[in-house]
Amino acid sequence: MYEASLKTPLSPIRAHETLFFSEGEGYLQEVDLDEENSCVHITTMVKTNAKTGVEMEALTGASVAALTVYDMCKAVDRSMNFRVWLASKSGGRSGNFVFDAPPRESTT
Repeated sequence: MYEASLKTPLSPIRAHETLFFSEGEGYLQEVDLDEENSCVHITTMVKTNAKTGVEMEALTGASVAALTVYDMCKAVDRSMNFRVWLASKSGGRSGNFVFDAPPRESTT
């Protein structure tokens, strides 16, 4: 049952309710359990044709998913910590952006 809940989207895209400028149309979230490194990797992707930056949609989705993982696991370890960053974006007024993130192994 625990694994099944991790395979479902942990935070349905509702950022538009908290961020007035968010209008995401396409949403994909992946949650990978990395038992070897005792961590969870959350990837959130948002795609839109709207004339607004949707990076806030992706960052909000990833953050809410991380908070959900914390809520589910806090009985085991309250010292969990999370790193959330914008990995890349394309299009829009500010153009393309790619962040050279550290390898997954060092983000536990």
